[in-house]
Amino acid sequence: MSGSCSINCLEYFGLYFAAAKIGAIAVRLNFRLSSTELAYALNDFETKILCFHAGLAERIAQVRKEIPVEHYFCLADEKTEVPDWAAPFSILGEGSQDEPGVASIYLNDPVMMMYTSGTTGRPKGAIWTHNTTFWFSAIQVLKWNFSGKETAMTTGPLYHVGAMEDVALLVLMRGGTVIITKSKNFEIQRVLSFFEKEKVTRCFLFPFMIYEMLHLSELKTYRLEDLKTIYTGGDPLMP
Repeated sequence: MSGSCSINCLEYFGLYFAAAKIGAIAVRLNFRLSSTELAYALNDFETKILCFHAGLAERIAQVRKEIPVEHYFCLADEKTEVPDWAAPFSILGEGSQDEPGVASIYLNDPVMMMYTSGTTGRPKGAIWTHNTTFWFSAIQVLKWNFSGKETAMTTGPLYHVGAMEDVALLVLMRGGTVIITKSKNFEIQRVLSFFEKEKVTRCFLFPFMIYEMLHLSELKTYRLEDLKTIYTGGDPLMP
């Protein structure tokens, strides 16, 4: 089991694909969880490796003695530093470039565990296999008629199925381009500017984001002729 607890970043994709390639099970954790909630999940799936963003170090440090993690890898930025009990994320890029010597990976092998929100008790780990992930993406590609020329933008957190499996993976599978947004401090004007600049053709917006967009007084000033489809979910959306 390999745990990831991070805000949106390009490294997130590298961690997920690396885990899949070596036959590990990637567990993408909600970076908004409290220390107690993180400890529950980390103990539940008995992770030995945890990759995390430095901004979450304090929360993880509070429960280090309560969890089974043996190896910590920390992704720092200009505002944060790597704690002394973790290795820098960059060390993961210093290994051998040879193909990993792993046993065969089969379609029915697990590739990801996604924790539920826990609205009826403790969060529960739901397993996605390689087979589930592949065919979910394939079905979406066929349903939405993706050609591989799409430039898709996802505004959700990458630990969530809505951002990764519903948008990013299927676009990458078809050979398109994926744009991710930074976590926290959402601004609809910034998103619309990216739509315009990068000629985004497909995007995922939560309902509250759509409402903000529709109520924006300067909406008509943005050139959005390339935008073909907006996907949404998570809350009701009034017609």
